Amino acid sequence: MDEEEVNKLNYLNKDIIEQENELQLDGDDVLPDVADPNTVMEEVT
Repeated sequence: MDEEEVNKLNYLNKDIIEQENELQLDGDDVLPDVADPNTVMEEVT
């Protein structure tokens, strides 16, 4: 992996962390049913 690829990955990781932090700050957000593991299991079985 060269330096340019490492820098791209670092920026991607930074963006992901910032997005997760924004989601955590919005405490009123409710995950959709699709994100609920029990719902996913019901759909699969």
